[in-house]
Amino acid sequence: STLDRSSAASDVYKRQNQHAAGNVRQEFPGSKILSVKMMGSNGPPVYKIKTLSGNGVVKFVYVDGTSGEVFE
Repeated sequence: STLDRSSAASDVYKRQNQHAAGNVRQEFPGSKILSVKMMGSNGPPVYKIKTLSGNGVVKFVYVDGTSGEVFE
């Protein structure tokens, strides 16, 4: 049914967001993840992640949804 497909798509999206956030946590230990957003619908997926460092600095980092590479 449509509801089942929507729920399954939502679950996949959540797992992808969690994976991207996990990559950022490894790259920036001690930082908190404030938000995760997938950018754009054209081309490869890129996640924009808002972080808060241990010393209170908010910054955005990005994760390549294909390779998992974290970049600023």
